[in-house]
Amino acid sequence: MIRAALTAGAVSQKELVEMLPFQNEVTIVRLSAADLFAVLEVSISGLAAVTAVSAPHGRFLQVAGLRFEWWYESGGIPLVHTVQLEGSDGTLRPLSRTNTSEVTCAVPSFHAGGGDGYSVLGTKSSTGTGLQTAVA
Repeated sequence: MIRAALTAGAVSQKELVEMLPFQNEVTIVRLSAADLFAVLEVSISGLAAVTAVSAPHGRFLQVAGLRFEWWYESGGIPLVHTVQLEGSDGTLRPLSRTNTSEVTCAVPSFHAGGGDGYSVLGTKSSTGTGLQTAVA
């Protein structure tokens, strides 16, 4: 969970600890398109709750390199409808649930282990980089 912002320029270890106080590793996972949709749906799953504003659950992901759209289905269930991935040239490319390519994602080790309801991440092989390595 990111708890503070970073400014442009050099980053100190103190600033990283303020930003990431839980000492999670940065974990790399490879996901199918269907798994990415499922992960995004876990992220939005609590937004329909009556307490979403007064007592947020904290599992809403901070994403980069993609854009997704969702809306409530009947019964108040939020569902991801479109995902677009940003290419190296900055353009957005649509990704369908049935796409067979894999997407590489960086997530906190807490989520990679299935925490906050991200059980789909807990089933994927991953590699982690500790905070000390990220600072170096």
